Amino acid sequence: MLRSDSQKGFKVLDIRWEIERTFTWILNARRLNKDNEKSRRNSQSMVYLAMMPVLLNRLH
Repeated sequence: MLRSDSQKGFKVLDIRWEIERTFTWILNARRLNKDNEKSRRNSQSMVYLAMMPVLLNRLH
């Protein structure tokens, strides 16, 4: 991404902030800090379980 010469300073992009925050929420689930699952399907299920509280808070 190129910056125009008239723009000065640095600003964190909003979408990047949301993505990093979401990964932080996922990694707060201790089981997801390491890849302990034997299959991809189990890992995917654990990500869904970890995101449930986040999604429920957004609905509230």
